[in-house]
Amino acid sequence: MKKTNSKVGAEPRIKRKFNRSEGFHVGVHRDEWGLFDSRSNPYCFVNGYFFTYGEWFIRNHTTVEDIKNSWDDYSYKGNIYNACFGIIDRKRKIAVIRNDNHYSYSLERAVPDNYTILHVNEIRYFDITKNLHKLYTEHCKYLIYKFVNQYSDYYNVINNNRAKVIFKSKYLQDEIDDTKRRLDKISSEHNISRTKDLFAGKECFINVSKSWSSKYIKVKYPTINQIINDTIFTDEQKAYIEKCKFYSKYRKYGIVWKDIVTKTKEEIKDKVAEEEKAFKVRWDKAVKIGEENKRKAIEEANSEKTLEQFRNGEILSTYITFKSPRRGDKFKIYWFTEIARTRVFKNIQLRLNTTRNIVITSNNASVNLSQAITLFNVLYDKYFSHYDYTNTDDYFIDFTKKDIRINYYNLRHICFTEKKTDDGERLGYMEWRIQIGCHTLWLDDIKEFCRYYHLEDKVHFDCSARNINQLTNK
Repeated sequence: MKKTNSKVGAEPRIKRKFNRSEGFHVGVHRDEWGLFDSRSNPYCFVNGYFFTYGEWFIRNHTTVEDIKNSWDDYSYKGNIYNACFGIIDRKRKIAVIRNDNHYSYSLERAVPDNYTILHVNEIRYFDITKNLHKLYTEHCKYLIYKFVNQYSDYYNVINNNRAKVIFKSKYLQDEIDDTKRRLDKISSEHNISRTKDLFAGKECFINVSKSWSSKYIKVKYPTINQIINDTIFTDEQKAYIEKCKFYSKYRKYGIVWKDIVTKTKEEIKDKVAEEEKAFKVRWDKAVKIGEENKRKAIEEANSEKTLEQFRNGEILSTYITFKSPRRGDKFKIYWFTEIARTRVFKNIQLRLNTTRNIVITSNNASVNLSQAITLFNVLYDKYFSHYDYTNTDDYFIDFTKKDIRINYYNLRHICFTEKKTDDGERLGYMEWRIQIGCHTLWLDDIKEFCRYYHLEDKVHFDCSARNINQLTNK
């Protein structure tokens, strides 16, 4: 056995490198240093201070004093504090988290439930958790920034004459109201000025683009009073915003901006109500036409011809149907050609992809040919070949608890019973039914599949044609 060198009183080896998620929990709960080393997004922590720096930073910063002394120093990311995305104050049970960082959400998830979590735009001050007035002022600045971005569409329609559409979810107003309540409460409890410009004249760039490209506009940050009292916009601007909101709601019904300017809301609503009645008639008619076309496409499909097409990989049948109206035009019906995806066979049929040796069902499930042949042979050798076919009673064997799988599908049961179509029509003769997942296969269809692809030498049962008028499988 190899001996290990040890010294009495030697300091135990401490783990310093962690995986991505483990590092957050260690950094939140322990007063020590460590890091997650990554080429793209490393981070390190020192006694509750989290930075987006890697191993080079931790070499010279392993204590709180090291961090404090270099807080305003410069690095390739600007000042050292620019890379700080979180401070955990375990004594006061406060977590300060920078909002726009790659790791902000992961850090927040590692914080215990009994901590107060405060988001900020930047962590400018080293000991910010010791000065609650300064800390909550920074948090208010974050809430104001968040509010401005929630109001981005309102700013856009005011600052851009061509923009008239407001894309807002029905839940956004609840978020805006919550932001207002928090600003009201925090400013009162911590004596934060409601009339002062907390950003000292700085302007905010907000993204108003609804596509992959970015489009920014520059706006001035409001005060807390302006947000709480809803005085950011003038009465004239508010009236214009309401028009834009109304237009955004009704433009999908074919309403144009000219209607908003020249007609009253009541006139527009009445016009939409009349068009909805007319559209309901057209819609019901389209439903009947689509269903009738689909029925004819299935009925007209010749069973033998369709099976040949299916096994050649051809489209079985098509029909003309319609799509639901798009958001841009609520009263327009779009007609198109659809493939008849509803089964056109009375029972599930099989085809073989000879290139890849895959068996594909008409319900679009697929398994390897060798798996399918093995299953068929095992069932025949163990059950089908030993059955007393003079017995005309149903015979059922359950496999659900045995977890027998063929590819992704479970073998549920086999049953010797009267054959029926998938729609429940009785066919008047007894046959083996194999239930694999939601797919029902019958042994005579499997035999026909084997004959078609000349697989008789691979299976253990006789694939010769059978007389469907006989009452047994013998």
